[in-house]
Amino acid sequence: MVYGTSFQRVIPEDGAAARAPEQVGRLIFCTGKVYYDLVKEWSSQGLEEQVAITRLEQISPFPFDLIKQEAEKYPSAELVWCQEEHKNMGYYDYISPRFMTILS
Repeated sequence: MVYGTSFQRVIPEDGAAARAPEQVGRLIFCTGKVYYDLVKEWSSQGLEEQVAITRLEQISPFPFDLIKQEAEKYPSAELVWCQEEHKNMGYYDYISPRFMTILS
């Protein structure tokens, strides 16, 4: 790790959506390089104010506290998990019940 940096379990949205959270209609959580694909599409469609993207850098142990904080920032947003893999592959089966715990 580079001097002066630190590991973050969750990297929150820090763009236009973070400055106007009440306007965000969708909060996308992802991990890995799919983030860069999402940002490219997000920018090309001009969705910076309507869609927030948050990266999970630590999947296990699951950062319940940080995910809940992020979800609470965007009260009217639909929460979405995005992954490159098919639903029956990747982290979906691990993430889904944990999101349900946070939302209940």
